[in-house]
Amino acid sequence: MTKPVRGIAGKPAALIRALLVEDSMEDAQLILRQLEKEGLCVRSDVVHDRKDFEEKVAANSYDVVIADYRLPDWRGIEAVDVLKEQGKDIPVIIVTGSLGDELAAECIRRGASDYVLKDRLARLPSAVLRTLAEQEARRKQERTEQLLRLQTKALEATATAVVITDREGRITWVNPAFTRLTGYRADEVIGQTPRFLKSGQHAAAFYRSLWGTILAGRVWQGELINQRKDGTCYTEEQTITPMVNDAGEITHFISIKQDATERKRAEEDRLRTLYLEVENKALMRADQMKSEFLADMSHEFRTPLNSILGFSELLLETCQNLSVEQQEDLRLIYQSAQNLLQLVNDSLDLARIEAGHVKLDRSIVPLKDTFARILDVFAPHFQQNNLRAGAEIHPPELAVFADSRRVEQILTNLVGNALKFTGRGSVTLAAHPTEAGVQISVADTGVGISAEELPHIFDKFYQARKQTESATRGTGLGLAITRQLVELHGGRIWAESAPGRGTTVFFLLPGEEAAQRARAKEQGRVANAHRAGG
Repeated sequence: MTKPVRGIAGKPAALIRALLVEDSMEDAQLILRQLEKEGLCVRSDVVHDRKDFEEKVAANSYDVVIADYRLPDWRGIEAVDVLKEQGKDIPVIIVTGSLGDELAAECIRRGASDYVLKDRLARLPSAVLRTLAEQEARRKQERTEQLLRLQTKALEATATAVVITDREGRITWVNPAFTRLTGYRADEVIGQTPRFLKSGQHAAAFYRSLWGTILAGRVWQGELINQRKDGTCYTEEQTITPMVNDAGEITHFISIKQDATERKRAEEDRLRTLYLEVENKALMRADQMKSEFLADMSHEFRTPLNSILGFSELLLETCQNLSVEQQEDLRLIYQSAQNLLQLVNDSLDLARIEAGHVKLDRSIVPLKDTFARILDVFAPHFQQNNLRAGAEIHPPELAVFADSRRVEQILTNLVGNALKFTGRGSVTLAAHPTEAGVQISVADTGVGISAEELPHIFDKFYQARKQTESATRGTGLGLAITRQLVELHGGRIWAESAPGRGTTVFFLLPGEEAAQRARAKEQGRVANAHRAGG
């Protein structure tokens, strides 16, 4: 039976869902009227046996159970047991005609919230309201405790270190992340102030400012360099938040700590990388401007130099009445102009290579023919200085995949350089295949190069001491150009030498198999282009 009851006019009404356990409908009506009389709005169901009670409780939600203690087949206190079995948190108020102290104590012990005698039903409304208020307070407390447990577990599980201190800064709680960050266990720090973390890298004024901020009730955020238990220092990001009570008084401080060492290092690395990128771009731009300047100036120098060379050579050939001294002066002018023109040509060549303006025209280049042409060019120099020329190629048909004109330029620079510093003996060209490509070498029996100077011989404008003392001083760019041309082919160049034992310059160039790979790559590119277009 369901019977909604309105509250008395002019009095506050609270909707209460009640289940009455009563075998007397008159008593049930009496109970409901008493609740109405106090302004309570009750929606009720009435049952009298245990089975009906179990079904009602299982199917409905109630705020309170009001049960008669003595029923024909069971006792009202057993309602507490049924509710426990079903996991229902519903308070039970026992209503009975008479109840001794011993039975009253049993009801309370078994879980009844209160009991009211039928001849004192005026107590029932206040008992119901008090019971519901106590239940609400208990549930609120349980929710608060559950939330607190959840928050505690969350703080313990977080990867960020958390420290709670009292107003004086004494530590009252730390989470496991604090131990991982600092090396200190909770039992080692509880009751202490965090001074043991000081690294000595902050002035006293820093800490005074920090404390001034949080004692004023404001949040402090910043970075500190602290010291771990093992003595190592680390950078931490820290946020300290004051906690206040209902009166607005600071009672505790919560500190959130995070190791910022790796982030700071990453930021420093990023800034360093950015700086290097900017610096490299500036250097590349400066180098490009230098190359462009050299190219422009080289063209400007050539015209007057060609005039000097032409007229000095003409004077030497046509003027028969020149004195010996005048002839030597003209030869010096001619030779100096030749050297300057060579420097201009080398500068222009190097500038074009570095500016990326030199394109290679690769083909299969037989080394036997190339070696022969080079030695033919220098044959007068070999004869004049009584030097032996040699060529060793294994196998004889060995070839490279390169720009033939640039290969001859490389060999011309190396052989010419070898002849300058070889007074007796020989200059030998050699080549043989390796896993890295074709290794070519130019070996002389000349003065050699010291270990200190050897790493620098391919640098621009570098001239070894023996060379600067020589009458056949070069421009200092020949070997730098040679290295650039070798590297442009994808190879590398190096030298071995010792004073008095000659010098051998080695370099690697791609072999014929590189040509096959290039052809296969080009065929693949063409096939892909056809498929994309078709």
